[in-house]
Amino acid sequence: MNGPLVSVVIPYYLHEEYLEAAVLSVLAQTYANVEVVVVFDPGKSSPPEQVLKNVPQDRLRIITQAEKSTAPNARNVGVRSSAGELILPMDADDLLAPTYLEKTVALMLNDPSLSGVYTAVKMFGDRDEVYDPEWSVKGIVTGTGGALICMLYRRSMFDAVGGYNPRWRVGDDSEFFMKACRQGFKIARLQEPLYLYRRHPASTTARSPQRDLMEMAIYLVQDHPDVMMEHLEDVIRYKEERYCKLEEEYSHLHKEFHKLLEQFNELQAGVQAAGDNPKLMSRIKAKVKRLIT
Repeated sequence: MNGPLVSVVIPYYLHEEYLEAAVLSVLAQTYANVEVVVVFDPGKSSPPEQVLKNVPQDRLRIITQAEKSTAPNARNVGVRSSAGELILPMDADDLLAPTYLEKTVALMLNDPSLSGVYTAVKMFGDRDEVYDPEWSVKGIVTGTGGALICMLYRRSMFDAVGGYNPRWRVGDDSEFFMKACRQGFKIARLQEPLYLYRRHPASTTARSPQRDLMEMAIYLVQDHPDVMMEHLEDVIRYKEERYCKLEEEYSHLHKEFHKLLEQFNELQAGVQAAGDNPKLMSRIKAKVKRLIT
């Protein structure tokens, strides 16, 4: 085969401290017929040539855009400039488990009717958890199925969907996968968590998920009113359930806070009353120790 089968496309604007690790995680894959396409939007970060100077260059391509655009636009540029038949979009602050491509490519090659394969997601960093996204319009629109952060898909699916919508400030990947789902593409899922999503203060998921879902809802109303109307009841039910859950959590935290406040006031009064009494002060210290252990 001439050229790489897989192109991993990484938009790069921020997160220069993580970019090298992301690229190396691709180059360290047990499947090697792959190129990495880094699309650089000039901004606050150092040029990728500087950040990636110690990375093997034989399977690395760097595209520098003339000016800052958007992440979906960078993805579009990267895909259209890439050579692979199979495309994997990836964020600059994430990682791939070593066998991600080996296992997903094998499924695609063994079943030509498949247009894409995605895996469960392992979050790491500020929060450690595993979740398994749901491939359905309902799951994508309501957010109940988790975000389809990453999927290995055929170039033909990208062409049929029309790429990523550069107008969407958030959720452009969700819209892309939603349109693919509506067009009936056959997708497979691996429940093994092979995509590693880094959670840190500047990551997308560090923002308010409710705010982003609301912004996505506005985009859906504007660009896909038929989808929004079809799943409006699902969206409202999800919002209601989420609101009730948050209300219960707030009520619990509110009660716990007031319990701690009462205990603090009691301890403060005890310290004041103890004065120079060593026995009383010793009992207070013992009570504090019990509270914090």
